[in-house]
Amino acid sequence: MAPHSGSPDGAALSQLLHPARRARGIGQLSAARQALAQVHPLVPGDAECHRLLGIASLMDRDGQRFVVHLRDALAALPQDFTIYMTLGKALFETDAAQAGLDSLQRACELAPDDAAA
Repeated sequence: MAPHSGSPDGAALSQLLHPARRARGIGQLSAARQALAQVHPLVPGDAECHRLLGIASLMDRDGQRFVVHLRDALAALPQDFTIYMTLGKALFETDAAQAGLDSLQRACELAPDDAAA
């Protein structure tokens, strides 16, 4: 999705998201959420920001918020098989097996030659 008027470009957004990715990667959910809370208002429709918010929500055991953020990420990037895979795996693990399988199947349809799919 194209940046909103006045919002950061791709490189600037990547820099803004870096602290959130780093904090999430080392298990500091509170710091990750704080960093994402600062970035999200700048780019409310950004798929990567929603993906990271979703992962933080899942790690925080908030499955409902996770699904909302991943679906928002898909709204921005409907052809991104990695988002479908993330959503599918999480749904499958949270007792929504059929929805998870549907999402994983869509990921495979979008990237049939990708080993991860």
